[in-house]
Amino acid sequence: NMGGGVAQIFIVWCLCKPFQAMGMSVDLSWRVSMLIPAVCYLIIAVVMKQKCWDTPTAKRFDLSMTGKTSKASMWDYLECLKDPRIVIMIFQYSACFGTQLAMNA
Repeated sequence: NMGGGVAQIFIVWCLCKPFQAMGMSVDLSWRVSMLIPAVCYLIIAVVMKQKCWDTPTAKRFDLSMTGKTSKASMWDYLECLKDPRIVIMIFQYSACFGTQLAMNA
């Protein structure tokens, strides 16, 4: 997962090092530099939710556009787990994410 590695390099050289140069300790500068992308992510999410359209033809997604009359229930989501391809994809993603966490620890 190259994106995770690039993000770690960006955090260290573009955020952590300048905070250390301003006099913060190594531990505090690392923690503060982790907050910067999180805040940026939240700001971008709010702006996208307010400014972007949900579909090419409508500002907000309406369930009635699909012809359905009710929202999906928990049983509808559990029904998806009958497909072995979905279960395999879940395990592959969780293994990849777990490996990335272990490598970054």
